[in-house]
Amino acid sequence: LGTVSQAFAGSRPGSASAKMAGLVEPSVVGSHPSVSDDGRWIVYEGEPTDGSERTRTIWLRDASQFGAPEVELSPLRDDVVIGDSVRPTISGDGCVVAFVTEMAYDLFRDDDTGSRWDVYRQQLPACGGTLGDLELVSVSGSGFDVAAADNVVPTDRPAVSGDGTMVAYTHEFGPSAAGVTGVTVVDLTVAAGDSGRAR
Repeated sequence: LGTVSQAFAGSRPGSASAKMAGLVEPSVVGSHPSVSDDGRWIVYEGEPTDGSERTRTIWLRDASQFGAPEVELSPLRDDVVIGDSVRPTISGDGCVVAFVTEMAYDLFRDDDTGSRWDVYRQQLPACGGTLGDLELVSVSGSGFDVAAADNVVPTDRPAVSGDGTMVAYTHEFGPSAAGVTGVTVVDLTVAAGDSGRAR
């Protein structure tokens, strides 16, 4: 933590990409862990194993099964632009993981242009979810104009409620308010673009 704090001490305020550029983790074996309330499920930020140019991805471990293989929750896909995934948080019940990523997993609501960081959530298979079925959390606009916000602060991990239905994340306000950040709380029981989903 000391290294991370020092790396960013001089970079705020500034763009999200500038903040990540200041973060130097030469060998990320495992960092920024989050654990379910019962201690069974552990998520953390680690190295990809696919030989790509990515440096960080999200891994899930089942601590109740000795020797069980870890599962990557943010793999690179053919239909997305390469990027890192960072700062995972698991819900207390161990069913939902939210994390920050450069990769535009939801292409229907993402313009995927320029420097972009967004929050997605994954419901875990143990709770009826399907790996790779990621839901975009950080959106802007309403109705049919909903798109990825592309403004999440990647050095701050999202906060997740005990049952995973509420996610809060830090974001920038944009060029007109450089260096100003805020927090958006998202109710994922409300459809994207509907009023009452984000505040």
